[in-house]
Amino acid sequence: REKRLGRLYCDHLAAVAAGGCLYVVAHCDSTDDTQMGAGSAVLSWRLRPETGSCEELPSATTERSHFAVAALSGMIYVVGGESARSPGILATVERFDPSQGTWEVLPSMPTACSGAVAVARRGRLCVMGGACDDVYGDG
Repeated sequence: REKRLGRLYCDHLAAVAAGGCLYVVAHCDSTDDTQMGAGSAVLSWRLRPETGSCEELPSATTERSHFAVAALSGMIYVVGGESARSPGILATVERFDPSQGTWEVLPSMPTACSGAVAVARRGRLCVMGGACDDVYGDG
């Protein structure tokens, strides 16, 4: 059964695999200007390859683009990125629990980063690269 959501523009997509499913996370907006406006949100979907089904999941708490995504111990992490609202480049971290269908805000990273990559290694979440801190300062 098809669910119509209206026109939605998504960019900065990322995908991770966890628990036999594929999770796609994207910055989406109801306008096509690619700027974060009033309709901006981080949306996510779960794809179940064995059934071919796709379901929309709850939106992340923090609106952002240019974020990094990784899976660790069955959880989906969204870290860093940029916000059109203050403070710009973000250090915030959110975790999605697929079994509960809920997002949780976690302690922030020590350094704000946008456009970084994230990977799970030996039970730890590693975030590398990107533009960090106030790279868009007054200069």
